[in-house]
Amino acid sequence: MRWSMSLTKEFQEIINDIGMPQNSMPLSVEKLSTLGECVPGTIKEFWAACGIGSFFDGLFQMCDPVKFASILPLIFKSDKDFDHRDCVVLAYTAFGYLYIWSRRHGVVRIDLPRGMVFSRTLAPTVFKGEQADAVLADNDERTVLSIFPFSADDVDYADVDGKPMFERCRKEYGSLASGECYGFFPALALSGRGQSAGRVENIKRVEALGHFTILAQLDTFHLTKLSPDGFAAVRPIG
Repeated sequence: MRWSMSLTKEFQEIINDIGMPQNSMPLSVEKLSTLGECVPGTIKEFWAACGIGSFFDGLFQMCDPVKFASILPLIFKSDKDFDHRDCVVLAYTAFGYLYIWSRRHGVVRIDLPRGMVFSRTLAPTVFKGEQADAVLADNDERTVLSIFPFSADDVDYADVDGKPMFERCRKEYGSLASGECYGFFPALALSGRGQSAGRVENIKRVEALGHFTILAQLDTFHLTKLSPDGFAAVRPIG
């Protein structure tokens, strides 16, 4: 299928860097119209021009936000800062790292296997001796572009030894079809956040939405920030 290429300069640069999405499927005009009220115009333009597909052989997959909307209330519950009604799932990685657009907080990232929620506005990373930057009004049209990775390394998932997993999982279990992911069995939430389970031999190739729905209900998620000592929980979500 041929797509319209009426993209912004920024999106053209992204396509030049990481290529056109693979296995793209179109969104209906009706769905584009409805979702256009929830996301910056640049994403709507990308959907209209390129459809919903994947990059890096399925490592990073755009998704139908309507189909994946059911995950968000399971994670956010009645949280004071996050409301599933003003958030949209834009994409996910092969291991269940979600990229969300929030009308209040911009890009929000959720590590489903490890139960962590990241928000630059709510929990910025500040190292010792630094001060948090003032929260400035963002240009939503540009901010949303940050969901797109520069390379496969940016979105690969590390095993318990800190080694990237994607290519090893492809070799062991085969390439992902559209709508699939690599899931940890047992889930990391059931094994101390994966100190022993986070290995290629504990992976299964599964349907993404169903697996993500299970992960969203296994444990309480935490707003998390990066600290000098690693990831630090700020507060529970919900």
